[in-house]
This record gives sequence, structure tokens and C-alpha cells, in this order.
Amino acid sequence: MTPVSPTSNARADGTDEWSRRLGAGRAGRAWRLRDLRDAGAVVALGSDWPIAHHDARAVLATARTPRGAASSRAGLTGLEALEGCASHAALAAGESDAAGRIAPRFRADLTALGLDPVAAPADEVAEAPVRLTVTGGHVVYRGKVRYGESGTGK
Repeated sequence: MTPVSPTSNARADGTDEWSRRLGAGRAGRAWRLRDLRDAGAVVALGSDWPIAHHDARAVLATARTPRGAASSRAGLTGLEALEGCASHAALAAGESDAAGRIAPRFRADLTALGLDPVAAPADEVAEAPVRLTVTGGHVVYRGKVRYGESGTGK
């Protein structure tokens, strides 16, 4: 699911094209991240790019603080949002229940941010600096390091 779509495509008052075409009843049941999670569902978070932005930081932030048509809904916790982008996304993609973790013998696809995405306020997560990106166990991006040190970026 993408929590970003109700921010970019639908308005809370239902006057947008998407809500009008769907109808108030069906539109009112959209983007129920909290309800699905509370029911025990695996809630994989992502983007439906190019419709909504693909940046995982925006996905993490918006899952915690729903906006637009989803603004009346309760958001996920920071940990639940992170699970949605990591372990729940891996499960939805058919990976084992241990996927989505940083551990020996795992694929190591990860991004390290310049703040804690679980504890930091959602609006700060949306703008967090990317410090490191690893794909298939290989560093593909190394951003600036705190305290004036710099890494090499590709």
C-alpha cells in the first residue's frame, strides 16, 4: 500500500476526481493502514510511482501522519511504518519471514538515514539525509557523514 497517494491524489473533503468517481462510501473505506495492521495483516508499504513519489522517507512519514483523504485515520507507529517498508514488504514479495532484516547471510538491501526513523518526528523523517545505501551487500551510495567528515558518493 502507498500511504502517499491520499496526500497527493485525494482531498479530505472528497471533492477530488478520485473520490467522486469512487463514491463517498467506497472512498471513505480507503487507506485503512491502522485497521489492517490492528487486524493482524501484513501491511507492505511502498509507492505506486509514478503516481505518488517513490521516496521511502515520504512513505515512512505519511504512514505515521496520514494526510489528504486519509487525514481522519490513525497512523502507524514509527516501528510499524519501518516494518511496512522492510520485513512486511519482504513477506509480501514472497521472501521468508526472516527477510527484511539486517543479519549475516541476508541480501543486505538497506538505506541508513541521518536520524532514527522510528523515534524522530514524521516531518523530520520525510527530510532526513541519506547517509548510506547498500544493494545486494554492496555500498552504492555513501553520503556526507556527520561532524564534517565526508564519504565518497557514486
